[in-house]
Amino acid sequence: EIELSAERARFGAELAGQQFEERAQSASSRARLSLELVTAQKEREVLAFEKPRLEAQLADARAKAAEERRALAEQVSQLTDELADARAEAAEAATENSRQLPVSPMLSGDRHKER
Repeated sequence: EIELSAERARFGAELAGQQFEERAQSASSRARLSLELVTAQKEREVLAFEKPRLEAQLADARAKAAEERRALAEQVSQLTDELADARAEAAEAATENSRQLPVSPMLSGDRHKER
């Protein structure tokens, strides 16, 4: 009976030790999860605070980029117009030059007239 009582006491002690360990692990897990939750909440608060400022910066950057695109499109349009004008002038000058130059019989295809 003493051995049985000792065995029960050992079993009870082991069980109590296991339960204590499980509770300690559970408490540790809860503490870790609680810390993670608090950290996540703080991060959300910081992001909520920073969000309007970041959105304003993004809007400014987008507006600046749109303005730069408009300015570049205007420059491209102006340069395209200038190029078209220059080509027209060159074509007109070439036409005028061809009227003023005497045509050589060799160039006109009349080799018989040359002789």
